[in-house]
Amino acid sequence: MISVRYQSRGGNSKAVADLIAEAFGLDAQEISRPEELEKTELLILGGGVYWGKMSKKLRHFVQNIESGKVKQVALFQTSGNTKGPLDTLENTLKSKGITVLPSRLELALPGQGNFFLGRKGGKLTAKQEEKVRQFVNAIKIDLIDLKR
Repeated sequence: MISVRYQSRGGNSKAVADLIAEAFGLDAQEISRPEELEKTELLILGGGVYWGKMSKKLRHFVQNIESGKVKQVALFQTSGNTKGPLDTLENTLKSKGITVLPSRLELALPGQGNFFLGRKGGKLTAKQEEKVRQFVNAIKIDLIDLKR
């Protein structure tokens, strides 16, 4: 079973999650309480970066995932231009014995969805959509490689 979960404030991470889920024939779901997460072979998980950090809600979700519920995780983030916060999530997941796929998506969406600037998010450009599709293909390749 594959599950796509996201945290989103301005709509950008939701748009990315929806595109990923569509590629797998699924519906993306906003993160809820970690104990509500069903047992899954692959969790594709991501969210927004705010002031250089992942949201507290997403960090809490990852910190409280039961290690036996999730076998593998693929991570993505949306941000204005920040890279790196995924490392913290990856380390937390690995400490629980959860495999983190090498493919990850760090999608820069400068100014899109910035509510301080009054900008709406959730509308990806063709170039951004292509990066999401490349991420999906990389996940599929990672899964094949792990089966070998």
